[in-house]
Amino acid sequence: MMVFGAHHWAEEAVAAAELTEAFRAQRPLGGLKAEHKSTLQNIIAPCFLKGDVLLAIQCTQCAMLPPEERETCLKHVAKMVDAVSNVWMEYDEMAEPELGAVVVVLEGFSGPNLTADWGGDDTMTYPVSALDEELSAFFK
Repeated sequence: MMVFGAHHWAEEAVAAAELTEAFRAQRPLGGLKAEHKSTLQNIIAPCFLKGDVLLAIQCTQCAMLPPEERETCLKHVAKMVDAVSNVWMEYDEMAEPELGAVVVVLEGFSGPNLTADWGGDDTMTYPVSALDEELSAFFK
């Protein structure tokens, strides 16, 4: 299980540093712009081959930020979710036998979706749904 505090992610460098540390990257992630997307995916990839993974991204405190900072934090969250999704789909398509389940929980996020916008045509929108009560017991 990995826990992230999205309210710290108003600055791209801070978000990149937290992701670098959390995923134990060999080299620092240079940022969260399009040119860093493959690097982000590469640092996330190894953790999916060690069994099931729970990524909890705490968004609750983002509500206390000024609107512009809150929006920036959520843009960075969306890019992380996109990278996680891309890595999982790639492993799944390869039928990787060591691939575990991956769950991303956005604590305190109340929107219907999250859009990762890397620029140009590289945009993906992810629907967000409430955690099923039956599953919530596994995340305490």
